[in-house]
Amino acid sequence: MSEIIIVTVNNEQFLMATEKPLTRSLKNELEAICECIDEDYEDEVDGLSTLELCEWFEKKVQEELAIILKPVGIGLELNLTNKY
Repeated sequence: MSEIIIVTVNNEQFLMATEKPLTRSLKNELEAICECIDEDYEDEVDGLSTLELCEWFEKKVQEELAIILKPVGIGLELNLTNKY
């Protein structure tokens, strides 16, 4: 079963799937990459577009955590509105 991750890059959301279970430890490591992007990876991400930054994240996760993230398309998006 795939685990789905929502990655928000410059206010755009990307869905990514991984076959590896998202344990608390793994979630912390993924969050750490995101939190230190400006300090530790500034030279790697400076000037990247939104899509390029998302691709960079995929590669960085694979390099550092040995996890393959695959972009996932949305098959159907629904909006529910309760008028009552």
